[in-house]
Amino acid sequence: MLHGLLTSFQVFDIDERGEICRKAFRRRIGFVLARLAVVPCRSCPAPALPVVQDNRRARIIRSTMYNSMTISSTVRDRPVPVLYGLMIVSLAALLPLPPLLQDQSYHQFADQRELFGIPNFWNVVSNLPFIAVGTVGLLRVRRDATTIVLFTGLFLTGFGSSYYHLNPNDGTLFWDRLPMTLCFAAILAAVVEERVDARAGAMLLRPLLAIGIFGLLLWRWTDDLRLYAWAQFFPFLALVLILQLFPPKYTGTSYWITAAALYALAKLLEYLDEKIYSAGSILSGHTLKHLAAAAAGFAILRLFQTRRPIDGVV
Repeated sequence: MLHGLLTSFQVFDIDERGEICRKAFRRRIGFVLARLAVVPCRSCPAPALPVVQDNRRARIIRSTMYNSMTISSTVRDRPVPVLYGLMIVSLAALLPLPPLLQDQSYHQFADQRELFGIPNFWNVVSNLPFIAVGTVGLLRVRRDATTIVLFTGLFLTGFGSSYYHLNPNDGTLFWDRLPMTLCFAAILAAVVEERVDARAGAMLLRPLLAIGIFGLLLWRWTDDLRLYAWAQFFPFLALVLILQLFPPKYTGTSYWITAAALYALAKLLEYLDEKIYSAGSILSGHTLKHLAAAAAGFAILRLFQTRRPIDGVV
């Protein structure tokens, strides 16, 4: 019976204990994998069967692993040139794209209720958490230019967004987006300082701020949002990449992950503004977006309040 069972299988691997771990029998549709079926013992040792190898698949796996290791090692060995290279390539990729115009329906939010004489009341007052988080950050964790810009941006976002929602239009939207641009630039610079190199992160802050502010001015001059869109989304994507490739030098990685997840949630809530409001006419998706984005800022505040250098790293 043992001989008949073994001849029905082509052995792909035999582990160090002699157990036949991966077997397959041939059908018209190809190989069908089976689990462990024969466990040799003293009275029935494992026979010396040939191992079937798929050389083509092995070459593909080795090639993929080699390319992945090469890219990862290049990024780790030269992180700053790679980051600047990604910035240049992604900015150049904007050139062949058509202009990105501001959709005027964006200003028509689902919840336009007026309370206490304040138009769009909930979209206005939901910005108060930004002011609170920014104030605490400026008072307690103002350590360098990056943290000052970050929490100043959060503080001013509360006022800029409130001003915009009192009278939504392109002119007031500029003052909503300007302080958010400060936040995006400072967050990426902070991640680079923490994970890659402190000096490189501090130096990166200035060009990121320049690109973001110029992108907003370019939008007001030409109605083209491409550069502002880059200033908003490139730091988010770079943050995810850096967290993936570089080990932490400080505690508190979970706060970065939480902040990124909350920001992604905020963008989703913004997209579902009308659908969420129509569900019960309590709060709109845009109001909840403000709360989720402010919660992301609070997660970053807690990061700077609680993080500690990891022994042997910093």
